[in-house]
Amino acid sequence: MNHTQKFLAAAAITFIGASAASAQTIVAAWDGGQGNNAAGDTSVITSALVDSSLGTKGVSSHAWSGKSSTDGTWGTVGTPAAPDNSLGWQVKDGESQTFIIENTSGADLTLASFHFDYADVFDAMTVSLYYDSGDLTESDNTLLGSVTTSTTIGNGNNDWEDANISFAATLTDFVLANADSATFRIDISVAGTGASGLDNIAISIVPEPSSYALISGCFLMGFVALRRRSRS
Repeated sequence: MNHTQKFLAAAAITFIGASAASAQTIVAAWDGGQGNNAAGDTSVITSALVDSSLGTKGVSSHAWSGKSSTDGTWGTVGTPAAPDNSLGWQVKDGESQTFIIENTSGADLTLASFHFDYADVFDAMTVSLYYDSGDLTESDNTLLGSVTTSTTIGNGNNDWEDANISFAATLTDFVLANADSATFRIDISVAGTGASGLDNIAISIVPEPSSYALISGCFLMGFVALRRRSRS
């Protein structure tokens, strides 16, 4: 094997490993005020808002028209369908929301991350994610992570901050078996009496190994072609 072939082989292994580590597929998504699974794959996951009080306690509107995240992503993930940039939730201190997902794919699913966009519109906000209950071998009400806004955007419709909380980094059991369900909850803490913003909430899974096999096959075909070319 010459130096070029060695380089290509190493590049293929590195690329495949990086893809496996970073690739995520959104299977459940909620976009400020829209119904369940606004952009998720309903053949893989069925989902529901359990306590749909988010954005309704003490505020004027569930769908916060005119204020939303504008970068077209769910957290930092841009696919599948981009969220609506005109919708967002207006939230205040003490609000919470629970999300239940059920695996209807016929196979085990590896949960990847919980994604959302959030903004300090008038007061700083902390969003805390919990594993609430379900079929995972995890204690109920387990804190999975918290994030706090860092920049006040005021009345402007500037882009909001992106958040991704990894399930693999916080859960001891992050594989949802077929027909099993899991419920997650977010709690909102706002520093003052003003409103903050929440938008583009989504749950992702790690793609099936067959996706990586396809990538590997493409590299292998290229490597074989190069080797034949060098022999001729």
